[in-house]
Amino acid sequence: MKTAIIACGPRAVQMGRIVSLLPDFKLTAMSDPHPARREIAFKALPESRFYESTEEMLEKESLDAVLVETPPAQHTKYSLMALEKGLHVLGEIPAVDTYEEAVTLWKAVHAHPELVYMCDATANYGMIARAIAFLKNHDLAGKMVYAEAEYTHGMERTFRPQKNIVEDWRASYSACKYCTHDLGPLLDLMEEGDLYDTVACMGTGRHFPCRWQDHAMVSIYRTRKNAVVRFLASFALYKSGPYHAARVFTDSGMIELYNEKVRLFKPDFSEFCEKPEIVEIPFGHFPMRFALDFPVEKVLAAGGGGHGGADFYALEAFADAILNGKKSPCPIEKGLAMTLPGIFAAESAKEGGVLKKILYPWEEEK
Repeated sequence: MKTAIIACGPRAVQMGRIVSLLPDFKLTAMSDPHPARREIAFKALPESRFYESTEEMLEKESLDAVLVETPPAQHTKYSLMALEKGLHVLGEIPAVDTYEEAVTLWKAVHAHPELVYMCDATANYGMIARAIAFLKNHDLAGKMVYAEAEYTHGMERTFRPQKNIVEDWRASYSACKYCTHDLGPLLDLMEEGDLYDTVACMGTGRHFPCRWQDHAMVSIYRTRKNAVVRFLASFALYKSGPYHAARVFTDSGMIELYNEKVRLFKPDFSEFCEKPEIVEIPFGHFPMRFALDFPVEKVLAAGGGGHGGADFYALEAFADAILNGKKSPCPIEKGLAMTLPGIFAAESAKEGGVLKKILYPWEEEK
């Protein structure tokens, strides 16, 4: 599949390296309006052709698929552009930036049933998601009652911005909207048919000498089946890893999920013990799975697995859906189910924490 990548930032270059390793893809072209980014991308991926204009690239190149690796505000624009050109789309998260964009993209995807649109929900292919799937498959999860999740990226980005490169998009972005990494995997722990229903959110404002508009934001969600989720999002707290963590209380125990391990407490485990016991499983016990045949040396040369291998798994699934006529592994509905809660949380924060009803395009037409 002749594939183009829209953008030439660090994330786009990483995805370009991975695309170059997979036999089902041929990296053909990349686009970005910023010369400095194109120059860096060229040094890493000299076999690709580079364009200043995405429109020109889509017009001139003979393509099968595109990867949209732009900042969030541009995801919808380029996904729509690619769909109109008859191209399969792997769209980055968050899938859209506004509810109006959600309606437009949802309609466009369903207007092109012959094309695969996949939301690149990286976290849904990572270790935390695999741990959740393992627990569910072995009847160890239970019904979610209350959860606490966080995405705290740490201060190092704010005090060490890239020089001579375009301004980091996070500086003007509401952190609560970057919720897909954490709310997405929790969707798989919720009861079938459950969705995030209402949200109230508040931000801290500025406290540190950095550019971010809110240094932390906290959202409280209620689902339609009365589970409650508290979500902390921040690009600007004094924090080192793990960036992602979740603590989930179910009707049968407690699950703690981190970047590197899962901790599980169930009363049944401690029935004959003197004190409650917690089972701790390092993610090293969940083996890496490279389904396609390429040397591990190339993976390491490309800078590692990409989100712990998740980027490889997502691209595998994208290719499998296109080449074998399968449904999208992460269709537009699921992408929006994990994106729209953050958009309504940001609206709540602007109004001082007012409770907001979360809307979904497929229900508006009913």
